[in-house]
Amino acid sequence: MLDDKLITDYNLSKTVTALTETTWKLAAVEKALGEGPTLRNATGLWSNTTADITTRACQFDDQFIFKSDGTFQNILNENTWLEDWQGTTEGCGAPVAPHDGTAEATWLFNADNSSITITGIGAYLGIPGVHNNGGLSTPNDAVSPITYTVLFDDDIMYAFIDYGRGIWRFLFKKEPSLSLDEMASKSLFKVFPNPATTEIQIQSDEQISTLAIYDLTGKILLTQNALLPNDRVNISKLNSGLYILKIRINNTVSVKKLAIR
Repeated sequence: MLDDKLITDYNLSKTVTALTETTWKLAAVEKALGEGPTLRNATGLWSNTTADITTRACQFDDQFIFKSDGTFQNILNENTWLEDWQGTTEGCGAPVAPHDGTAEATWLFNADNSSITITGIGAYLGIPGVHNNGGLSTPNDAVSPITYTVLFDDDIMYAFIDYGRGIWRFLFKKEPSLSLDEMASKSLFKVFPNPATTEIQIQSDEQISTLAIYDLTGKILLTQNALLPNDRVNISKLNSGLYILKIRINNTVSVKKLAIR
């Protein structure tokens, strides 16, 4: 992981080599989210604590996806972290439009100044409340495009946004592609029906810690946590095709192919 000295020295020389077809989440570490007065002190005003990783689990599950066709997608699942400016109490809750993952958005990387520009009302990196000219006071004020300065190091991405009165810094971790070891792991569950249409049932002997459905490029399309044996999962929003279903029980991962018709 990059240390803060690289950030404070403005060492933004590394450029992206494999951003296309990647999925990122906020790293589940202290100071993954930070606000400060300057780039040199980008967590000086506020940063998340270790306890916040649990409190804000709905935020650390959010996915930021860069697709090969130049489109960008926020996947927020059933809940994400909400703030007062969105007209609700701060905490986990159903996403509020237009920052609800429905934006038709694009991304563009500029190697000359190491920046990513996200275009599309409601699309964002890190948190939805800030843009290049300030902060939002209502969802109706959402703007586009938004540009972030970025720094990459293998599977780590730092993103910074200068909103005029300070800096927000976000630390992201790239989601790994499925490995051959995972594909060959001992099966821990059964899935019915397969092929499926709108719903699947997961049969296992123990509670499932996490469930994720990937497309064949490794992008995460759906996640759920803490499923009971024989729980059902709604897949009606997924298109027809072949997918990878991965579950984790305790520290063991098991993977199956899933067909949707």
